Amino acid sequence: RIDFAAVNVRRVVRQVCSSNPSRFLIQWNADVRRRAMALTSNSRQEHLVQRELVRLVSDCREGSAVLVEVMDVIWTRLQEAKGMQWKHGVYALQVLRELLLHGPLTAVTEVSDGLNIIHKMKFYENMRTNVVLQMRKLAEIVFELLADRSKLFSQRKAAIHNRKRVQNPGPLKTRSSHLKIIMRFCDIHKIVAPNGAKVAPHGAKLASNTSQVSSGVSFAIPDSDLLDFSGAGARDTNPIVSTVRSNPPRQSISNNETLLDIFDL
Repeated sequence: RIDFAAVNVRRVVRQVCSSNPSRFLIQWNADVRRRAMALTSNSRQEHLVQRELVRLVSDCREGSAVLVEVMDVIWTRLQEAKGMQWKHGVYALQVLRELLLHGPLTAVTEVSDGLNIIHKMKFYENMRTNVVLQMRKLAEIVFELLADRSKLFSQRKAAIHNRKRVQNPGPLKTRSSHLKIIMRFCDIHKIVAPNGAKVAPHGAKLASNTSQVSSGVSFAIPDSDLLDFSGAGARDTNPIVSTVRSNPPRQSISNNETLLDIFDL
């Protein structure tokens, strides 16, 4: 039993507040808001922007309360993008684009609520021409993504595949020592073929060594493997091809030869 004294009450209240789960959520939201303000400030550190932006978008995918804090900062920065504070608007539009492509699906709804603000940024005015072009270009990109939902979701799908490929890279492709160039094609097929696949039957296993064509002309089927890499099946099995190779055509006609002499007529 604890005495009801001021010292004991303060200690108990402090313990209850420190162990409250909502306390960690409040601290998390405050930290996310601070990082969002740093990403859209004029004095942000450029070498840490990409890492912090990925971290911020990842936190937004964890909970909707975090996304609400980030969107509150973005709308405030877009309203402050006047005069010398033009960087606030440029950086806020960059965060919006990352949220649309890599953020949660609820980010599309949150950004769509401020579609009129983004439309106004398409006609941004400033004394510097390059600032105007940069601001209007970013606003046009974000507005086009919101207007064309098919384009938006196709880019989101591609971004998801890229993140999965980076997070879970596939196995490294290594050279197989089981394959040799002197092996027969049927042996190679047994190694690399999927289960149940069969190689074409060998010529020697057919019922006949000749195959009749509908026109009545027959041709010989070689007994060797046509796709044999060992060189054993590289011999000429077609008599017509062998004849042509043994008797190559003449390149030119001399003055003393006639057509009758050439064709042995």
